[in-house]
Amino acid sequence: MCQLTFSDLGSLDKSLNRIFITNQLILNSYGNPDGVGIFNGKEIWRTELAAHKTTNLGECLKLNIHKEPIMGHVRLASNKTLNTKECSHPFGGSRLVLMHNGRLEPEDNTLIDLTKVDSQVFLTNFEKWWLESNNDLTFPKALSEYMKQWEGKFAFLIFDLKDSTYYVVRGSTASLYWTTVNEKLIINTEQKELIGGLNILSQLNQVLHNQSLEIGEVKEIDKNSIFKFNRESSTLEKVEDIVENAITYTQSSTYGYWQTANGVQTWVPYNRYVKSEHKKHAYSTLTNYVRDLGLSIMDINTISEITLGAGLVELDADRWDLLKKEVLEVLKKDLNQNKLNVWARISSAGLEYDAYKKHLNFPWMLNTEEDIKTAITNLASEGNKIK
Repeated sequence: MCQLTFSDLGSLDKSLNRIFITNQLILNSYGNPDGVGIFNGKEIWRTELAAHKTTNLGECLKLNIHKEPIMGHVRLASNKTLNTKECSHPFGGSRLVLMHNGRLEPEDNTLIDLTKVDSQVFLTNFEKWWLESNNDLTFPKALSEYMKQWEGKFAFLIFDLKDSTYYVVRGSTASLYWTTVNEKLIINTEQKELIGGLNILSQLNQVLHNQSLEIGEVKEIDKNSIFKFNRESSTLEKVEDIVENAITYTQSSTYGYWQTANGVQTWVPYNRYVKSEHKKHAYSTLTNYVRDLGLSIMDINTISEITLGAGLVELDADRWDLLKKEVLEVLKKDLNQNKLNVWARISSAGLEYDAYKKHLNFPWMLNTEEDIKTAITNLASEGNKIK
């Protein structure tokens, strides 16, 4: 998940704007280490580095933050091969500058481009649709209409270069919070990090200026809404409704488990979203991990719950990519053929997880080969038939 930040503190004091943005981006970046960027009303500045690891971040932001409102973004890349400066937010189009938190997928599969960030693909196609075919629509109306052709969660910070107007957009699932500092608007994705940033800002302001700040209550931005930023009052004005379309899920019987009730066994399939071709491909690769790691689907489900806090059924596209490309790939590096052969003797016995978890660390490939051989001896001594 990425995080969005907006600050109008420059209308009070550009140094206050710099302090808040710098601290907030650093706080936001600890769980979002794959890039940071800002837009200052005229220019985009961005890097593929994490904000908390960019040693000259303060120097860079000082050169790029003035009195204008600032849009900021820190990124968690679902596809680590796209962790580049060019893939960091914000993205500039012919008319719009856009930052996005969430995951978007087009209903038209021909628009899918896995070599680019989904936010960038969305911006490119939206501008083409709006400016070439529907330029009579206002921006808020055009965005609301075009979003009907996409699925997934979203929150946006958008700047219209033609009208010099900032927009704040939120669907139904991506979080977004706002408050004021001396009656000037600030916004952040996560409430916890925002409160932490406000506390640091207040303390530093006392040190630097020997003054207290008037900080308002932190509130949630309304869902399914498009807001225009009013510069004069430093407030948000709702200008349009917008609907978030959940990613379509269908049932697949490829993976599941047997459930016994009243002596009758029933196959219970997992629910998987298999709408678009690249999703079908992603889930089909799960069989490769089952083969290569010698794990059952239930084992991988347990790994997912331990590492990502959700089972396979609940995974969204972002966390699926993390499981596949990060967690399971790391486990494959700890695998060798001898361990796999020994483990095959255990798994072929059809033992339940509870039967071997007291003898082995989970997942099994984190054990040494000797540990696994000892586990076989112990399991056999308990009456388990392991050939």
